[in-house]
Amino acid sequence: MTGISTIEQPDPFAEEDLAALLEWLDLGEGEEWQAAARSLYVRYYDWLFRRLYKPLKETGYLEDVVLGTFMKAIRHVLKFDRRPGEDPDDTRARFEAWLLRIGKRLAYDELRKPNPTQTRDADFWEDVATDIVEPMAEAPPSPEVDAAREVLEELSERDKIILRTWLQHCPDFTNPQSKLPRDVLQELSDHLKTTRPYIRTLKSRALVRFKAKLQEKGINI
Repeated sequence: MTGISTIEQPDPFAEEDLAALLEWLDLGEGEEWQAAARSLYVRYYDWLFRRLYKPLKETGYLEDVVLGTFMKAIRHVLKFDRRPGEDPDDTRARFEAWLLRIGKRLAYDELRKPNPTQTRDADFWEDVATDIVEPMAEAPPSPEVDAAREVLEELSERDKIILRTWLQHCPDFTNPQSKLPRDVLQELSDHLKTTRPYIRTLKSRALVRFKAKLQEKGINI
């Protein structure tokens, strides 16, 4: 990985919690920064590799995407939302979600390139295992939940991406006041190549279509 020695060395940050490690990465250069970057890579390489393996295993892009994810995360670590005094487990969960979003976006970009494999872009969003459980996925079985899942699959790929992203972060995604975290909104707007304000417009339109299709099945939300 560019700028980071991969020679096996003792990890001086092995006992540091993630928040402390990220503070060292804020330096952006120097021996301590290199050691912190190496420590982050060692901690999360297997974790990220497993989560990107299934959608990318036949493309030849897997290793490049994993390494690219770390390079992007380390280069832009200041964009990760720090919350002083937060429980370390919460910091770790939010960081892992942020890291995985970077990996998913890079993988999606690779999957859009012409290649001889049979992997489809839509497969990536279906198959990547994440530690964020969508509220709809946790809901007990019912005709309404089954209908909502069915309707979601009938929407365009863009609508599905937008509504699923809201579901991950805003359980009551039908509330007009629901808002995505700023970093999530930026990643989504970058991915869809549009502005953050327009993402909210797209979400409103997608929600109208979602509700209309549910109403056709006799369900109102």
